[in-house]
Amino acid sequence: MQQAINGWQQSGLSRKAFCEQHNIAYQTFNYWCKRVGAERTSGFTEINAEGLRSSGYEVIFASGTRMLFQGEPTASWLRELLR
Repeated sequence: MQQAINGWQQSGLSRKAFCEQHNIAYQTFNYWCKRVGAERTSGFTEINAEGLRSSGYEVIFASGTRMLFQGEPTASWLRELLR
């Protein structure tokens, strides 16, 4: 139980996505989290978007994954990216 929760917290995935990926029942996982007092999340993933000197952008996900691209992203594009 604790090992699965630790894995979820380090994955950067939502609870639902983590459960689907690891074939764990979502309700069961929520029960485990409540039982061990795991921090609840809002369902949002924190990202940092920083302008680069070459007029590109870098998105850094909470998991440490980095994504480089040219041009300024639109809000709708970022929403789709994070789904």
